[in-house]
Amino acid sequence: MHRSLTFGPPAGHGSTGVRIHDLSDLRAGDVVEIRHWDTVHQRGVVDVVSPRLGVLWILDGPLRDRTLVHACEHALWRMPHPARSA
Repeated sequence: MHRSLTFGPPAGHGSTGVRIHDLSDLRAGDVVEIRHWDTVHQRGVVDVVSPRLGVLWILDGPLRDRTLVHACEHALWRMPHPARSA
């Protein structure tokens, strides 16, 4: 299976992200943006990934709501982890 990653700036942000084309490249704890037509619809932390089914669960918002994302319907970008304060 061919896996490719696209590097580039996320829409509307100054930081760099990595476009994910294969869900097996994601791990629990990764920060991702869910985009459609270069518009960020959600940003969250990966909870569970199921590459075989083409879906992932992300935790989003202050209450860490769990959301199911169908990868074929969106562009997924792995984002740098926010700086952790000491």
